[in-house]
Amino acid sequence: MKNSKIITQILLIALFTLPFSAFAGGGHSHGPAGHAPTPRLTQEQILIFGQTHLDKVVGRKLKVDGEVLDASWKGISPKKISTKMLKYGFTLIQMEHPKGKRKVFLLIDRRGELRDINHSGKFPNLN
Repeated sequence: MKNSKIITQILLIALFTLPFSAFAGGGHSHGPAGHAPTPRLTQEQILIFGQTHLDKVVGRKLKVDGEVLDASWKGISPKKISTKMLKYGFTLIQMEHPKGKRKVFLLIDRRGELRDINHSGKFPNLN
């Protein structure tokens, strides 16, 4: 009888303590503190991303508004680049052609990924 009482107590203790050990430990959270927003890019990072993306578009001969940009678009001076912060963490990068008044506009997200490119600088719902 004593043994069955001890076994029952052990089983009850195990029953109530084992399920709690399956829960996540200290510091675990699904709340907003565990998912901080991506910080904004620095001006230097924006310039680097802009030049890198434009060089890729030129190198891959991708069309911008139906036109393939030639090699003269590569290596634009930082003096010919301007930036503007837009809604939702997007950045507009304006790059002026070194030999003329033509411009190309790159839209990058807060991680620096290219989202769109055109000659007008118009991006619906953003500017």
